[in-house]
Amino acid sequence: MRYEYTYDTTLKDITLENLIAFSDNFKIGSLMISSNSEDRYAEYDCVFAFQSLDTLISKKDSFNRLRQFQSLHKDWMFGFLSYDLKNELESLTSSNLDCFDFPNMLFYVPETIFLFK
Repeated sequence: MRYEYTYDTTLKDITLENLIAFSDNFKIGSLMISSNSEDRYAEYDCVFAFQSLDTLISKKDSFNRLRQFQSLHKDWMFGFLSYDLKNELESLTSSNLDCFDFPNMLFYVPETIFLFK
C-alpha cells in the first residue's frame, strides 16, 4: 500500500546531493531530473523513487517477463534496458568482455516516490 503526503517545499529546498546521499541507504533507487525545457508532457521537475516492493531482473525472454510483471503490479515502475537486450531481438552476439554482468532488463516497483514540481 502506498500513502500520499504533500509537503510545502520546492526542489530548491532539497539539494540533489542530499537526495543522492539519502539513496545510499537503499539497495535500489532512481533519480530523474527534468531538463527544464518547455515540454507539455513534463509534469515534474524531479522524480525520486527508492526501495523495491518487487523487482524483475531478466537475462532472457525479457519483454514477456516485463509484460507479466506489469500485469501483476499495474503500478509505477522504474528500471533500465541494457544494450545487450538487442541480442534477444535479433540473432546477434558479442565477443566483448562483459566485466559488469548486467541483466538485459531490470525494473522495480518502488515503495516510496517523491515527486517535485
